[in-house]
Amino acid sequence: MALVAVLLTRDRQRFLNRMAKPLLIFFGICISLAFGEVAVRAKIRYFNRAVLRYSPGKHDFDFTRWHVLGVSPKVTFTVNAMGLRGPMPPQVGKVYKIITIGGSTAECIAQNDAQEWPHLLMMELNQRQNVLPVWVGNAGVSGLTTVDHASCLRRLPVLRRADLLIFLIGVNDLTASLLYNGAPTQKVLEDRAELFAEHAPNGVSHVRGLLRRSWLLVLIRNSLKNLSLMIFTWRSGKVPTGASLSGRAVGPVLSLPDLRLALEEYAHRVRTLEQQCRQYHLRCVFLTQPTMWRAGLSFAEESLFYGGAVGYRGVPRLCLGS
Repeated sequence: MALVAVLLTRDRQRFLNRMAKPLLIFFGICISLAFGEVAVRAKIRYFNRAVLRYSPGKHDFDFTRWHVLGVSPKVTFTVNAMGLRGPMPPQVGKVYKIITIGGSTAECIAQNDAQEWPHLLMMELNQRQNVLPVWVGNAGVSGLTTVDHASCLRRLPVLRRADLLIFLIGVNDLTASLLYNGAPTQKVLEDRAELFAEHAPNGVSHVRGLLRRSWLLVLIRNSLKNLSLMIFTWRSGKVPTGASLSGRAVGPVLSLPDLRLALEEYAHRVRTLEQQCRQYHLRCVFLTQPTMWRAGLSFAEESLFYGGAVGYRGVPRLCLGS
C-alpha cells in the first residue's frame, strides 16, 4: 500500500518526508513480529522434541475451586525421562511393558499419580501374578484423536518400545464429527496432528484465518485470556466454567447430524492403528470411553453431563455444557 501511494502521489518527496517515521515504525514492528515468530517456534520445537506434552519432572495442579465430582483437588502429575506419565520401567530383568494411549480419559490430569487408571492397572497386574513384572506408562494427552495417535506412533520411538499398547479412543473423534456436523474431518484432524507434533500452542490453526496461523499472536492471545481469568477469579473468588454444569440439565438437546461418514472415517482410523501395530510387531488392545447419555435420563442424571456441542466447520453452534 505504501509503494502504491508513493507511485500515485504527485509530490513524492513531500510524501516520503511526512511518512518516513510512521513507515519505519510500521516496518520495525513487522520485522520484530517476524523475528519473534521465528524465535517462538524454534524454542518450542527444540525444548519439546522428545515429549508428548509436558516436560519430565513433577507438575502440580490445583482443581479445588472447580468443584468437579470425582477428581483429586490437588494433583501431582509426574512425567518420567521417557516423556510418559508414571515411573521409569525397571532397568534389571525382563519386564512386560504396556503404554496407554488416548485423550483426557487416558491422561487423567485431574487424578493424582496414585489414582490414574494406568497406574492402578500396573498395580493390579503385579498383585495378581509375580512371574513377570509389569510396567505401565501413560501417553494420554487431552484432546487427541485417533489421527493424532497414528501420528505419534509413527514419530515417537518410545511408543514402539512397548510390548502392548492400550488405546482408549472414540469420544474425541465423535466430538470432531459433531463440531463439523457430520462432514469429513480427516484432513482437519491431520492438520491438527501435524500442529501437535510440532508442539504448536493451543489455538493455532491453518484453517481459521491468518492470525490463527501465528504462534506468537496465539501465545499473546492465550496469555491475555489467562490474565483476564486470573483477574476474574481474584475479584469474584469463582472459576468461570462457561456454561455451568447445573445449567446443562435445562439446556436444549440438539438433533444429531448424519454420522455415517464419520463412522466410516473412524473405522478406517482404527484399522490404520491396528496395521501400524502389526508393522511394529506390537500387540494392541482397543477400548472406548463409557458414556451415560441415553434417551429418558432424569434431571439429576443430566445435571452430571460434562458437555457437548454441535457445530459448523469446527465452531460450536450451541454448547450443551461447559
